[in-house]
Amino acid sequence: MTSKLYPSTFGYIGLFSAAIHVNGEGNDTYAKFLKDTKPQSQLANLFAPKPNLYYIAIGKTDFLYEQNAGLCRYLDDKGYKYEYLETEGGRIWRNISLTIKSISKPRTTAGR
Repeated sequence: MTSKLYPSTFGYIGLFSAAIHVNGEGNDTYAKFLKDTKPQSQLANLFAPKPNLYYIAIGKTDFLYEQNAGLCRYLDDKGYKYEYLETEGGRIWRNISLTIKSISKPRTTAGR
């Protein structure tokens, strides 16, 4: 994710079919994420300048759904503001279209 590597460059950030990424194998990605300070530090740096919009969209049957839920749980626990769109299905064109329409609408405030 380019935005977490350059936190002061982007004010509008959109994650589509997003997930927590950590090194290693296994099922409990969220627990591994909580032990890895690098991505936590990157997210803290990303949210420090208070982005205008941090947008997350995912389909309910997307293969990254559980990892995405872990990311949202972490953001909620830290109080980081974001907008969230959850659609039926997975990675299908209909969902891509809905996501583009949703993220493109005018906003006055961000936050969940």
